[in-house]
Amino acid sequence: MSAFGNFEPRRHTAVWRLKLRLLAVLLLLVIVPAIGAILVLQAGIEQEREYQLSDAREHLVKRIGDLDQGWRETAFAFAQQIDLWQATAASARSEEGDARLRVLLTTLLDQGDFTHAVIGAHSGRTLLRYGTNPQERIGPTYWDSGGNLGWAYSEADHVVYRAVSADLRSLSGNARLLLYVPIDEALLRRLAYPNTELIVLYRGERLAVSSGSEPQSAQRVREPRYSATMTMPWDDLPSAPSLEITRLFRAPLSGSRLAAITAAAVAFFAFATWIVLGRWTNERAARLLQLQGAASDFTAAPAAVTMPGGIDSKLERAGAVEDDIGLLAREMCSMMSRIVRYQQEQAAAHAALCDAKLELEQRVAERTAQLAAANSALAERGAQLEKLNAALGERERFTRYVTDSVPALVSYWGRDLRCRFANRAYLEWFGRRPEEMLGIRLQDLLGEELFQRSEPYVLAALCGERQVFQTSLVKADGSGGQVLLVLAPDEIGGVVQGYSVVGSDITELERTRVRLAEMNQELARRVEQAEEATRAKSVFLANMSHEIRTPMNAIMGLTHLLERDSGDRLQRERLGMIDSAARHLLHLINDVLDLSKIEAGKMALEEVEFSRDDLLSRTFEIISEPAREKGLELVVDADHLPHRLRGDPKRLSQALINLLGNGVKFTRAGRVGLHADVVAEQSDRICARFAVQDTGEGIPPERQARLFQPFEQLDGSTTRHHGGTGLGLALTRHLARMMGGEVGVNSEPGAGSTFWFTAWFGRAATPARAALGDQHHVHPSPPSIPSRDRERATEAVLRERHSGRRVLLVEDNPINREVAQSLLSATGLQVEAAEHGAQAVELVAAHKYDLVLMDVQMPVMDGLETTRRIRRQFGAELPIVAMTANAFAQDRVACLNAGMNDLLVKPVDPELLYETLLRWLG
Repeated sequence: MSAFGNFEPRRHTAVWRLKLRLLAVLLLLVIVPAIGAILVLQAGIEQEREYQLSDAREHLVKRIGDLDQGWRETAFAFAQQIDLWQATAASARSEEGDARLRVLLTTLLDQGDFTHAVIGAHSGRTLLRYGTNPQERIGPTYWDSGGNLGWAYSEADHVVYRAVSADLRSLSGNARLLLYVPIDEALLRRLAYPNTELIVLYRGERLAVSSGSEPQSAQRVREPRYSATMTMPWDDLPSAPSLEITRLFRAPLSGSRLAAITAAAVAFFAFATWIVLGRWTNERAARLLQLQGAASDFTAAPAAVTMPGGIDSKLERAGAVEDDIGLLAREMCSMMSRIVRYQQEQAAAHAALCDAKLELEQRVAERTAQLAAANSALAERGAQLEKLNAALGERERFTRYVTDSVPALVSYWGRDLRCRFANRAYLEWFGRRPEEMLGIRLQDLLGEELFQRSEPYVLAALCGERQVFQTSLVKADGSGGQVLLVLAPDEIGGVVQGYSVVGSDITELERTRVRLAEMNQELARRVEQAEEATRAKSVFLANMSHEIRTPMNAIMGLTHLLERDSGDRLQRERLGMIDSAARHLLHLINDVLDLSKIEAGKMALEEVEFSRDDLLSRTFEIISEPAREKGLELVVDADHLPHRLRGDPKRLSQALINLLGNGVKFTRAGRVGLHADVVAEQSDRICARFAVQDTGEGIPPERQARLFQPFEQLDGSTTRHHGGTGLGLALTRHLARMMGGEVGVNSEPGAGSTFWFTAWFGRAATPARAALGDQHHVHPSPPSIPSRDRERATEAVLRERHSGRRVLLVEDNPINREVAQSLLSATGLQVEAAEHGAQAVELVAAHKYDLVLMDVQMPVMDGLETTRRIRRQFGAELPIVAMTANAFAQDRVACLNAGMNDLLVKPVDPELLYETLLRWLG
């Protein structure tokens, strides 16, 4: 059973309700017209009452406004007259002036509604008062925000006063005129309105009453008279009195009009009641049933944080009409919503209470720990203060002890060149007692000769300039010595009060300096020997480079030829392994040579413009294959760098490959990313920071400091998972420092590593290309054009364009000669070979060649001399490309100076060889 009641039994009493409805209709036919007439008459009376009150209120508001405006103007005029009078009577004595002022006030007060006046200071002090009522009987005045209008009440006389204020300029602007008007019956009669009674109310007391007069009319209406009463404040001030307004008026409707209205109402209600009542009753019964069903469903539903289904539709149908049932339906809906919201808030409050309890417990624990720590710190601070107090007592004794313990000569001299302090060493040097030294003149202590030598330094010190010089001093025992003296001026407030002298016995130091000069000469001789050894080392490295790269060229070339010509898949895979191992060995050789060149100071950086995007594309192309084999994702974010830079792109790419290669090597799964950004800028150059971040195993902190040392590895044990020589990071550090930057690492075990380096680059003068995008990803998918395919494509282009062209190959090593001939013949070129330079000169003289591939180190005649002779005899039209195992920069410079057009470093990459041939064959 619902708490809202059950309306089901009412459906069984429909017949009785119909009978009751008919009876009600009959009663309505009689009662309703009468009530309607009464209501119409009452409504007319009420409407007329509202009109009469509104009219009276408008009249009073206007009259009150006019009075206040008149009073303010009168007060201003009074103030002007007082100021004018005061200006003319300024020379009068005070008592005589007050008397004349009272006479003037009497004259002024007789001209208006004001009964008395007060002249007071702005601070509240009364300067002069005058009027019919003593000032002490009037209470304090409450003014508006502007201080122009106010109210005061005389409790003894039961009179409320309207106060008006005006400033008096004649009294130095520090006074004002206050005028008071009593709100009495005379004033109310001026405000009176016909048929209106006014009563002044103040603090619940009736102070004044004024009744309005009824106008005489020749034809009086016999209808009864009615009254309308209202109360309104005089103004908006809190202390203002109220006006009670009572207005007398007559009924607005006559008897005939009322009878007509009543007859019309009887006819209308007789017709409409029977039609409307039945429909209205049935509709209300249906809506009440909907309301009952919604209440029952909500009561039966368990407590929840959401409204049960179906209730909203029932409440909406029950509240479709704006009547009491609709109001009840809306109230029920609102109540149900509040109940659901209360349940939601209760659940949230319970959860918040649990959280707050837990947080409070944590805070209590934290505050307890902090309090304990603070107490401990306070105790420790107290102990420190005790120690400091004890130390302060020993300060003076300690200072003297320290100065006496210092082996240097310490003294202080005033502006009068008399000694004020000298330590023990100073006294012992000159053989003086403390009482003899204090106050002694500098001339008497040093002697005339030594004083004249020291006088310029002393005068400079007294002028505020610190002096450091070396001189010879004779001790008291007659022995001499060299002393380094420091004269420090004692300047206070811009005035030099004296200077201190600190002297160090450098006799032994001078002897050591002489010995050091001799040792420097010996060191210079040894440096020359070391430079000679370095030069020998460079020659050895150059020879070793040539001797290693020559067989490497043969190994890699033959491997390439065998792999190209082999049809056995297993054999090609094994040849690929040989090629990979040879390239790895070549990479190690390059790292060792580069490191040796850096340590010997033989490496120089290029200064050329290059494209950021081209460099990153080539760099990521090199490491994409090992990353793809491990399923790693490569990510590059370099959009903050300029699109074109000026620097050494080869060395920058080498440093990036070292870091990216390490990231791929030490990352088993995840990603390796490169982030580049500008960290500093100058007018013509920028400093870029490159950071390589991986998701590898991380590096312990104790091992990070050794990572950038040569031949240093993270794991040097025989069971390590990753190989390597440990040269890559050391070489990267050297390259970064050569480019004006630094290197570093941020890593945690299990959280990956971030290797970074900075470098300075010049700003490019050429316009930049369009950006490739904010960020581009290199996924572990195979590249669109593999390296072998590019080589074959280049070979096909070379065969198509230059098949049959004549090429002279100058090579003394038979294996390298055979490899080069095979690579060249595969493109359709006609190749002739020469074993040394003399034979090459003869062949060039006898035949016409389109290009010459020239080795540098050969018997009989080397490649440089051969090139020079060809240029002298046949000019510069014939392209000559060096193909040498010498990889040092000076070798490239020597080749270009000899007249060669380009240089290929052995081992020669077939793709690079074909590209070079395409470039120079035209």
